[in-house]
Amino acid sequence: MFARWIRLSLLPLALGVAVACGDDEDDDNGTGPGDELTLEQFVGTWDVVQFQCTNPADPSQTVDYIRDFGVTIGLAIEDDGQFEYTITGPGGSATATGTLTVQDGQVLVANTGEPAEQVTADFSEDGNTLTITAEDTDCDYTGDLEEETDGRLVQVLERG
Repeated sequence: MFARWIRLSLLPLALGVAVACGDDEDDDNGTGPGDELTLEQFVGTWDVVQFQCTNPADPSQTVDYIRDFGVTIGLAIEDDGQFEYTITGPGGSATATGTLTVQDGQVLVANTGEPAEQVTADFSEDGNTLTITAEDTDCDYTGDLEEETDGRLVQVLERG
């Protein structure tokens, strides 16, 4: 069961920190055009404080896995890009490890033993808070991990 939670978590960010590009306009946090993402922006220990899916066809259908299901998610990224992503929820926990790299402003995530995949999401940073928004994500609105529906995922991470 937790393998599916991790897969769901890792797809959009692939780990809680998956992002691909900044905003269209320059802004105060340095993520506008010409500002490329760097690995250094992701290094550290993070707690996911919001992991919310919203159905674009029915915005009243929304779920926050942390609030609604009591899930906790932690992410640690080392200077060399090695990461450990741990998710804990009802019935147990699971951990994924791998490598995060940033090439030409694009984020690539490779879970241990798997090839790297580019992760596409919008990213905004405000101090020690990182917000990742992924469109066209598979979301489970019931928590049973049996049926996934299109969704918009917003993850908010706070650096510890």
